[in-house]
Amino acid sequence: MKAERGAGALRRLGAALDRRWARSARPPNGEEIEVPGGRLRVRRGGGPDGVPVVVVPDPPNVAEHYDGAFGALAAGGPVAVVEAPGFGFSAPRAGGRYRVEELSAALEELLVRFGFRGATLSLACVGAFAAVDLAARRPDLVGRLVLSQVASRREMASWVKRKDVCGVIQAPLLGPVAVRAARRRIARWWYRAALPPGADPGPIAAPALAALRAGAAFPLASAFQEFARRPGERLRLACPVTVLLGAADPTHAETDLGSIAEELPGARVLVFSGSGHFPDLENPAEWLAALRAPA
Repeated sequence: MKAERGAGALRRLGAALDRRWARSARPPNGEEIEVPGGRLRVRRGGGPDGVPVVVVPDPPNVAEHYDGAFGALAAGGPVAVVEAPGFGFSAPRAGGRYRVEELSAALEELLVRFGFRGATLSLACVGAFAAVDLAARRPDLVGRLVLSQVASRREMASWVKRKDVCGVIQAPLLGPVAVRAARRRIARWWYRAALPPGADPGPIAAPALAALRAGAAFPLASAFQEFARRPGERLRLACPVTVLLGAADPTHAETDLGSIAEELPGARVLVFSGSGHFPDLENPAEWLAALRAPA
């Protein structure tokens, strides 16, 4: 018990350092919205008509990863690309611990602020569970989910631990400090590892590396430590769900991606045999079609 209390104190200290680093990062462009959940970097567009779409990049991806699709999204109605609190150029709330529920609450605040009802949310990987949480709590705000590269909570918690080969990321305090020091090196490795063998990581890696050079935050350790400890409970959803899966993602070679059917029974699952960890970015036409599919 004493050891766990000590580890908990170190995790809180690591999260506090990540918050300080994130608050010092200011975006080179884009709008900043203050909500109780933090200071969020947002790119907005589209007219008032149509179903609102909210996209949250999968860190270290940033808003610029969706520049190529933004025009098409905006043509169909209101759209907002939002970097998660504490990642990229979004600052977390005071005391934030990088938990899934905190991202869910921040998105709820943003949807209410924008007047978005029945919105379509697009999130990926561990962040997808924030969308699931929000859809379960506020069905009036969320009308559809389009999720990418996510398995069951059990499988994702195991994946988080497997990706920490040397145990550094899971180490309280040491993890956040080590990730901060090596964040660009980690990002370069990640894009090479997460794309299909032989794929050129340059185009997908470039926006993230540019953002990190400009001071973007990437609190991987704090977020992974929290999710590995408390991945959350399975929730029942009333809204339609589409899941995009990249079957050629080397980082998920040992993950049962099909387990998402246990988590979200009835979800429409699209498998892309030649895609890696980013099926939305690697298959933009199919992703856009899923986002703007008729109700």
